[in-house]
Amino acid sequence: MSEANLTGRVTIPTDLDVVPETIEVLKKWGADAIRDCDGTEFPAELTKTGAKIYSTYYTTRKDNAWAKANPDEVQ
Repeated sequence: MSEANLTGRVTIPTDLDVVPETIEVLKKWGADAIRDCDGTEFPAELTKTGAKIYSTYYTTRKDNAWAKANPDEVQ
């Protein structure tokens, strides 16, 4: 089986205080994506993993201008 067939379609949450654990789970599960769990800051170290990066979006914590411009995307 090729390496490409060993990863994908799994997104794991992370936070600033669990970077080593996130990398461990990313490898163990073969996850292809990481998301920040609280919508504030994404750990810079994890941008180098090669995984897709997603952000949990909280309009009360971050980009309110974007939320006002895109009301159909706000939960």
